[in-house]
Amino acid sequence: MVGRAGFEPAEEGSYRLLIGDRRLKAAGKAGLKTVPAVILDEALKPEEALETRLVENLHREGLDPLDEAEAYAALREMGVRVSAIARRVGKRRPYVSKRMRLLRLHPSVRREMRRRTLTPGHAQPLLRLTPEKQLSLAEQVKAENLSVQETRRRVREI
Repeated sequence: MVGRAGFEPAEEGSYRLLIGDRRLKAAGKAGLKTVPAVILDEALKPEEALETRLVENLHREGLDPLDEAEAYAALREMGVRVSAIARRVGKRRPYVSKRMRLLRLHPSVRREMRRRTLTPGHAQPLLRLTPEKQLSLAEQVKAENLSVQETRRRVREI
């Protein structure tokens, strides 16, 4: 998506790239001379541009679950309802809500998620526990290579 520059005067017909920077660079490396683009009639307000960039970023493949959660939370803080976020990114509302709840995990547990030693499926049940118990069970999950089912069972037992 390309929009007219809105922060400083520009020559007639001058535009600035809002989203799609990686796509544009990849097209250039592939030798393409033109790429499909959407040209807006007017510049977006700063909060609209930020929202657009966040939503576009959420469509990336291999996005870290916590980065995804942080982007959803940022949109939520901008006043966007969870149901609207879900529609914009093509996910179901419960999925978006569950992702955002991952931000409530103990920082060490979140760090293990970023290292990909804990999956969101393992981390989600830990949210029912105190921070100290989250840490303890997360260590067990790693040490014993627990399945998601086994992790859920142990959470129920605590």
